Amino acid sequence: MTNKKHGGDQEEEMAKAIHEYYRGLCKEKGWPVKYDMDYAELPDDIKADNLAAAARIPQVLSHAGLAVVPHDYTEAGIDPKILEDNIELLAEAEHNGWMEQKRRNGWVYGEQRDDKKKIHNTLIPYKELREEDKEKDRNSVRRYPGIVKIAGYKIVYGK
Repeated sequence: MTNKKHGGDQEEEMAKAIHEYYRGLCKEKGWPVKYDMDYAELPDDIKADNLAAAARIPQVLSHAGLAVVPHDYTEAGIDPKILEDNIELLAEAEHNGWMEQKRRNGWVYGEQRDDKKKIHNTLIPYKELREEDKEKDRNSVRRYPGIVKIAGYKIVYGK
């Protein structure tokens, strides 16, 4: 779903929001911020990852009958409980979309992650992930409402 908003499209706005959200989260948690710069200054491959993550949000949410719309849309937003009620379904869809993006970019599975060689240890089906890796996907889904809000959108029941 690509809506026009203030001269930019939904995915671009959400990609910027994803970047800003994660910069803030890293600072809040005391994690190292590998790309502590404005979105416009990011390397092209990192921008592409953010754009792919932004495109995934409406796709993942559609599995629970949800959609992303401009914030000024008249329908009320969702009860956040719906994300928790569908967390495994949504987390698996998020993981599958992430794997597709990685594979399109030449990444392969390997026991030891190596970013330079494009080897990642979680390029496996969701059900085979360690619990801590599943939790990363769940947390990605839980962050969707904040990300879409920063971008000027909201999550609503099916459109």
